[in-house]
Amino acid sequence: MSSIPAEAAQGAKAGKRGRPNQARFLSRFDADHNGSIDTTEAERVRLAYDAMKKLDTNGDSQLSDSEITAAKIPQRKAGKGRGNKKANA
Repeated sequence: MSSIPAEAAQGAKAGKRGRPNQARFLSRFDADHNGSIDTTEAERVRLAYDAMKKLDTNGDSQLSDSEITAAKIPQRKAGKGRGNKKANA
């Protein structure tokens, strides 16, 4: 099984200073949290890219509110989602 090191994640969308946001990319797609993207994880990246490309009806490489609404993509509520699990006390 091959893997793509974190440095190869530079295809991710650039951050505020024009550099890819590697930490965000890895947190989203590095399912086993080993610091690299393996072939299974890379397939998830490809599927996500393909889905976005289909939803981007005006071809501007961004999903507008109207494109998201038209696709009926549920919006996450603040405080819910990945990484916000509370430990049992």
